Amino acid sequence: MPESAHLPIDEVQPPHGTASYLWFGGIVEGPRRDPSLDVKLRAVTSGINQLRLGQADLELDGGRFSILLNDETIPGERADNAKREQFLALLQDLQDSVADAGVLESTLRCTEVFAEKTVESLFAPVGQQMRSVSRVREITAEDRRHAPAQQVKTSELAKMGKKKAIAILLLLVVTLSLYTWQTGLIDKIFAESGSQLEVEMSGLGRILTVEVSSSWGNYVIEIRRGESFPVNTQEREALLAATTDLAEQALLRTVVDGGTIYARIEDEENKVLRAQVLDLRPLLSIGIGIGNGDTDKKVVVKLPGMIRAWKLRLALDSGLENR
Repeated sequence: MPESAHLPIDEVQPPHGTASYLWFGGIVEGPRRDPSLDVKLRAVTSGINQLRLGQADLELDGGRFSILLNDETIPGERADNAKREQFLALLQDLQDSVADAGVLESTLRCTEVFAEKTVESLFAPVGQQMRSVSRVREITAEDRRHAPAQQVKTSELAKMGKKKAIAILLLLVVTLSLYTWQTGLIDKIFAESGSQLEVEMSGLGRILTVEVSSSWGNYVIEIRRGESFPVNTQEREALLAATTDLAEQALLRTVVDGGTIYARIEDEENKVLRAQVLDLRPLLSIGIGIGNGDTDKKVVVKLPGMIRAWKLRLALDSGLENR
């Protein structure tokens, strides 16, 4: 592979010859601060598709873009060295186009199945350069699941008999489904966008500002001072005195004193799905010339995306003990 560093598990060198079959997958994403970048994004996506190494789909979402490759199985001979170099060059062209705004985030990978071993390659930026890092490992059942139909017919699975083969395949499907459910992958893939969540501030609307976004299946929560965040004891006491509800006053006191509260992800029926501790001490640090609403002070936490997520609530307790 071009520009690659091999990290073998049990071999010094990758297998010789041509892979029996292979597939690409994963996603590459990055900043989209200039709309003129869209022309380059479409050109790179088209270039990848012309290589016939799998279907690439471009998605544009506000200030971010992503290119997703499906996991279509292709014959090993189709991915010759020339196409590999072209693929890496297209990714480098993409990285060069966003260099002023940052680096790409990539989980793009290629899995090649040889006669006795599998080679996995990850395409990711190292500094401003796209690189391919590979490793050699044993062939797994998941690798064989990608085998073309004509190869499956001669596999050991086919020799077991139709009924037994179907039973084993069903077992593999159930096992994969359970793994996907237990690891939260389904939630992350189909989670509601962070920007669509309701935000329940419990009387903190002008004290704090809260932004919720989505990144790699997680909710990214950024909390900053609001315009009414107190900067001296007089303002603090006035805020507390103006709040008559005991629960809201307790929450307010904790916030303005830089205490610990919780960010809770809840469903439509207010059931807590996830909770994360928020340490608000960074909001109290005072710098030169800093006043109310200072945007440099912030607390950032991440919570896993959830299909049933409906709102984000700031609260004194996690609410998990009541589930």
